[in-house]
Amino acid sequence: MKSSFFSSLFIGAFVCAGIISCRKTTPGGLVSPQSQNSKEPQSELLADSRREINSSSNFFFAVWDDSFTSRFSDLPSSGGAPSDRIPYSGHWYPEVRGGANVSGAVTKYDRAFNGGRPLAANWESTNHALRQGDPGANWAGHCNGFSAASSRHKEPARSVIRNGITFEAQDIKALLAEIYMSAKYYFLGGNRCEQDRVRRPSERSDPTKMNECDDVNPGTFHVAIANWIGRKGYPVVTDKTVTSQVWNYPAYRYASQVQKITRQTALQYIGVNSSSYVFNPAAEQFAYVNMTLYYANALPSEPVGNVAPTHTEGTMALQYVLELNAADEIIGGEWVGESQSAHPDFIWLALEPMQGSGTKYFGNPNVDVNAVLGMWAESVGLDPANPPPGLREPAWIKDWGKFPTFEVVLDESQTGAVFMGREVALQFKRRQPLQGNVELDVSVNGSSITTLKPTGQDDVTMKIRPVPGANRLDIVWRKGGVTFEERSLRFHAMN
Repeated sequence: MKSSFFSSLFIGAFVCAGIISCRKTTPGGLVSPQSQNSKEPQSELLADSRREINSSSNFFFAVWDDSFTSRFSDLPSSGGAPSDRIPYSGHWYPEVRGGANVSGAVTKYDRAFNGGRPLAANWESTNHALRQGDPGANWAGHCNGFSAASSRHKEPARSVIRNGITFEAQDIKALLAEIYMSAKYYFLGGNRCEQDRVRRPSERSDPTKMNECDDVNPGTFHVAIANWIGRKGYPVVTDKTVTSQVWNYPAYRYASQVQKITRQTALQYIGVNSSSYVFNPAAEQFAYVNMTLYYANALPSEPVGNVAPTHTEGTMALQYVLELNAADEIIGGEWVGESQSAHPDFIWLALEPMQGSGTKYFGNPNVDVNAVLGMWAESVGLDPANPPPGLREPAWIKDWGKFPTFEVVLDESQTGAVFMGREVALQFKRRQPLQGNVELDVSVNGSSITTLKPTGQDDVTMKIRPVPGANRLDIVWRKGGVTFEERSLRFHAMN
């Protein structure tokens, strides 16, 4: 069943095909929003092609206060989540069996929290249920909700009582899967496509350009897995595609064999020749990766009773070639062998759940997120009145550079992430015209770069050259010698 990509904040689908992203990737650098007819200099195109890694870098830094890296030699070839962070296995709550109410968990919720009125149960049967013969009926379910909850929470271990109703561990797992249908997330790369088969490079109309249905670029994939799982031991969610079906699973461990290879060997692995395929002009080195990715498998039904830990392991075998620039940074890649047709569509990071909005593409609006999180906390021995928040979306991510009277635009975006290796455009956009004796002092990393007097000008643009890693931008507006607005911003530059 086709779903929709609603925004950068929400997982927008109630079926297992939880995410769509309409991005085009190129083997010459992970994502290029510019057309091939662009008149921008080649260096600008190569910089733009790294925006996907750039955005991931900024989010990673905001979460961990640590630098995200795309340097091949700095990325571990193997890694995994610690034992207490390994995701549990859970049911995917198929829609032909009633969605999250498969075992009656939603009906129990109504008895405990909705005064016995079947508000949640009726909504679930109307919005999260399919009949045999409906499109997607043989596979649609809550696998994205299960995967998000499992990647963030320890498995419920004991029953809890609310308003005289006993919720067993399996009930709490079902309700967690339901509320995580409305989870915030951060999209790490790839896209969703309805085609049954991915075309190999030799079959493309333009062999040098990956199609929108060629899914996550191996470069994006490798950098995401190695930073999040390898360096931080934090699970991510990826899909395993079966024809047009998409199944989400929480991935938590990987092991790979990596080796540097020649350009000619890279062409042989990909299955193309030098006359029909062009690598990124910045690619000076190549590497071959043979990876096994481990994930928590879904269960055909939820075990009854307090049976934690419940864990069955699945694996994906993945092979790909990476393109590296002169600085040993990953700038792109191609899937090879069987992985050209059998590889993840996308990879994402689950964040905190949000209350259901009422649309069928989100969680049940009649199931309170905080009530479920409280039951989960008590079930694992934590304070139900104050459950740990887990990894949350940093508040400043979506508000970077936005102030009451002006906006800061860095490198043509407001993400707080820039690409190293060239001057960056820094722009101040006023919400109202400047009048009178106004001065603007701008400092980067404590050093003044300019004092401007933009009397009568709405916008101010200048060039800066940041340093690798974290940078600080200080902005001071003065009128008649008196400071009337002063702000500081952090931003992160890829090295």
